[in-house]
Amino acid sequence: MYKVLLADDDYPVIEFLMQEVPWERLNLQCIGYAEDGLAALGMAQEDMPDLLITDIGMPGMDGIELIQQLKQLNAGLRTVILSCHDEFQYTRQAVKLNVQDYVLKESMEIEEITEILEKLVIQLEEDRSETEKNERLIHSFRQNEGVLKEKLVSRLLISPIFNELQWQAEFEKFGVNFSRTSYFPVVCYLNEHDKQLKRLQSEELLTYLMTNVIEEILHAHQDAACFHLGGQELMLLFSEPGRQGGRSAAGGAEHAYTWLRDIQSALRQYVHIDVGFITGKQYCMDH
Repeated sequence: MYKVLLADDDYPVIEFLMQEVPWERLNLQCIGYAEDGLAALGMAQEDMPDLLITDIGMPGMDGIELIQQLKQLNAGLRTVILSCHDEFQYTRQAVKLNVQDYVLKESMEIEEITEILEKLVIQLEEDRSETEKNERLIHSFRQNEGVLKEKLVSRLLISPIFNELQWQAEFEKFGVNFSRTSYFPVVCYLNEHDKQLKRLQSEELLTYLMTNVIEEILHAHQDAACFHLGGQELMLLFSEPGRQGGRSAAGGAEHAYTWLRDIQSALRQYVHIDVGFITGKQYCMDH
C-alpha cells in the first residue's frame, strides 16, 4: 500500500476524508493527519508518505512551504492541495512545485477526490515499476561487471589496437577517461598463490576476496579502477589528483604508492592475503 499524509487545520475536512475515501480499495493507507504544516513536516520525517493532501493556509507553515520541504526529502512525492482560495497566485505556485491537483473545498466531492487518488496511485505504481526495473538492471550490470572488465583487458592484451577512440570508449563505461586524465597503471599479483588456494579451496573465492577489499579501499578514490587480468593478477589504474594531462610518471607513482600501501595492509589484515605490485608508465591519450 502507498502511504498518505493529511495536513489541514480544518478538522471537519480531515474527518470527511478519513471516513469517506475508500483508502483500502485504492491501495492507500492513511498514516495520519496534522493540523499545521510544522507538525506534518515532523510526521513525514518520521514516516515519509508517498502522497500528501494538504491545505494551503495553516498555522506555523503553510501548504506551499510544506510541499517545498517534503519535495527536498522525497522528489517523487505526489501532492494534492485543498484550499478555500480560488486565486491565481496559489495555482501558479502549485504548478511550479509540480502539484498533481488543486481542489477547492467549497466544491469538493468524494467522487472527485477518489478519481484524483486513483490517477495518482497509477502514477506511483508506474514509478515503482520503473525503479524496480532500474534496480534489476543495476544489479545485473554489477554481477556482470567483473566479467566485462576481464574481457576488455584480455582483448587489450592479446589484440592490436586499431581504433584507439573505440578502445577509449570501452574503458569509459567503467569510469576511466583517457582523453582527459593521465593514469598510472599498477599490476597487483598474489604472493604464494598455491598456499592461498589450498587455504580457500576456490580460485573464484580468492579472486573475489582480493577484488572486494581493493575496490573497498579505492571507493574513496575519485578516479581509480580495478580490472581482473585473469588468474592471480589485477590491474589498477590511478589518476593524478587535481591535474590533467601530462605530468611526470614519478608524480603519478608517488600518488599511487599511498593507495598501494593501504591495499597491501588491508589485504593482510582482513583476508590474510599478501600481494606485490608492478608499476607501469603513466598514460594519457594526448601524451
